[in-house]
Amino acid sequence: MNDVQLHPCGGNAQQWFSGTRLPQYADRHGFILIYPSTPHMSNCWDVQNPASLTHGAGGDALGIVSMVNYAIDRYGADRDRVYVMGFSSGGMMTNVLAGSYPDV
Repeated sequence: MNDVQLHPCGGNAQQWFSGTRLPQYADRHGFILIYPSTPHMSNCWDVQNPASLTHGAGGDALGIVSMVNYAIDRYGADRDRVYVMGFSSGGMMTNVLAGSYPDV
């Protein structure tokens, strides 16, 4: 299983990683966590960007999908068990990913 964790506006991957117990559970149960980060607009995901809203066009969404594909290829993760969750801007990017990349 892969799980993508998306930080809120003003946050970053390091804060989001250290603010939950998910890393402990991932270690214990053998799943992969991905904590991407964005430097855009006060660390807010580019959820309004036409590139992120279009499959394969770019933006933060394609960057996140590229990380997922790398983890699948590198670590043999199960392509059918990829999950994403986030808070605030991360929650909005979760919706963008579900809409733009339902195949991932």
